[in-house]
Order: sequence, then C-alpha cells, then structure tokens
Amino acid sequence: MRFVYFGSSQFSRVVLAGLASAKLLPLMVITTPDKPKGRSLKVRSTPVKEFSVENKIETITPYDLKEKPLLEKIRALNADIFIVASYGNLIPRELLDLPRIMPIAVHPSLLPRYRGAAPINWAIIKGEKVTGVSIFKINEKIDAGEIIIQQPLEIEDSDDAVTLSEKLAHLSSSLLLKVIPSLERKTYRLIPQDESKATFAPKLKKEDGHIKWETDAFSIRNLVRGLRPWPEAFSFYRGKLIKILEAEVVDETAPFEPSTIVRIEKDAIYVAAGRGIIKITKVKPEGKREMLVRDFLCGHHLKEGEKLS
Repeated sequence: MRFVYFGSSQFSRVVLAGLASAKLLPLMVITTPDKPKGRSLKVRSTPVKEFSVENKIETITPYDLKEKPLLEKIRALNADIFIVASYGNLIPRELLDLPRIMPIAVHPSLLPRYRGAAPINWAIIKGEKVTGVSIFKINEKIDAGEIIIQQPLEIEDSDDAVTLSEKLAHLSSSLLLKVIPSLERKTYRLIPQDESKATFAPKLKKEDGHIKWETDAFSIRNLVRGLRPWPEAFSFYRGKLIKILEAEVVDETAPFEPSTIVRIEKDAIYVAAGRGIIKITKVKPEGKREMLVRDFLCGHHLKEGEKLS
C-alpha cells in the first residue's frame, strides 16, 4: 500500500513508529514547519519529522498546502491513500482528491464525540470513563467523515493526558494495520456519523488551566490530569502563579471556603474545593522547576487557613 503520512505531534510519531515497525513506510511524510519552543525559543522540529529523518523517509514541511508545485509533487507519488494523524492543519480539497483510494484520518475519540484539536484532554477533563480511536474517511468538515473502524479504550483513574495519549497512539497504529488491508481488498464499510451526538474538543488555551476552587474536587483533579503537559492546571499563592501537577481527591468534607488550605503535611497540601478536598502532592512554582510538595514546603512557609486564589 502506497501512502503519504501527515502528522506532527508526539502522538502522531508513535502512530508512525507503529506502522514502521510493521514494515509499512510512507512514500513521504508531511509535517508542520520547525518552530521556536521552550523558554530558550530554540527552533525545533516536530516529533514526526525527527522520526522520519532518523529513518531516512523523505520529509517536507510546507507552509501552504495549496501551492501548485507541492500539489504536483504529491500527485506524482501516485499514492493509494493518505493517512492523517494529528497533523495540525486542515487538508485542502485539492489534496484530498489525489489519493487513488481515499484519504483517511486517525482521531483519538469515539466520533462523533470530541471532534476537534484536543479530544484526549477534554475527555479526561469532562470525567469520561471510556474513550477510543476512530479511523474515518476525510471530508471537508472537521472530523465529520464516514467511520471505517472504531475501538473503545477504558480511561484508568491513574491516567493523565500524557499516558492516555500514548495508549491511544499504540491503539491507533494497530487499528491502521487492520484497516489498510481492508482498503486494498475493498472489504471496508463506511458508516456515517450521527450528527445529533456530536460534541467538540476545542484547542486548549492557557486560561483553561485556571482552577475554579468552587467546583467539586473530582472536577479539579480531572482538570489537573487533563491538562498535562500543557497548559497545566494552576492557581495563585501570595500573588504568584503555582501549577498543580499531581493531586488526589480526599473523601471528606471541610467546613472551609473553597481554596482554603485546610491541612499541611510534610508531603502534601490539602485544599478545600466546593465539594470535597484536594490533596496536592506535586507542584511547579512560578519560575521554578516542578517539584514534590515536600521540597516546595522547605522554601515556602504555608499556613493553614491561607487561600489559593
């Protein structure tokens, strides 16, 4: 099967690596351009580009997918299918018409639920117990094409967006290995999505991480889990931002206003929520590295009764 692969993120790298381990290599990889990242703003390639370069796969990083020379270059490959997995940009109609069989996409949710840029994060934030992977035929609407195959995956209580993404990426590559032969043999079925059940998972913004302490403890913990590794859940202590990286729900009530520090132990800070208590065990203070609460407490003299804002 001759295919072109579109992808950029770490999720997409794991999917591509799974295909490569099964001796399925793309004719070409298309990924987003290098960008400055991190505090140093060092220019970095996408995880997918790093993998494809390491494995000597032809790789291009176009700014504009509608450029005529690019279209002609891809047309000349005579690909059977396109595989799109967390690419980061919309694929224009001019490109979607090029593969001999069809363009397909991998999406880490059970479509039509959680269409959009951040399905893994929002599934955790919303407290879902099950998510999954959908592989579908791409059309011009975002994540709305006909389904070829789906498989559910349980969200474990210990999962955050990083661990769940890794699991879903491995599931995606295994599903692709099932789908590709069915496309070759023309034994697949296309199942329309039920638009009445569509929900959306918009791109994350930094302000999505601001903890609203008046909500219940389980919702706050889901926010902490769902926003790893970015933007991460945060609050403010004595006017400085502090990111909450790991937290648990304590099964007890507290006669305190939400955001009040109700108890301090050597390795944990307990904060009242609108309902329940959050036990914080790992943080990242403003301008500092991430650290266990026991280390944070060595340099910060918190007091019971103070508030996070």
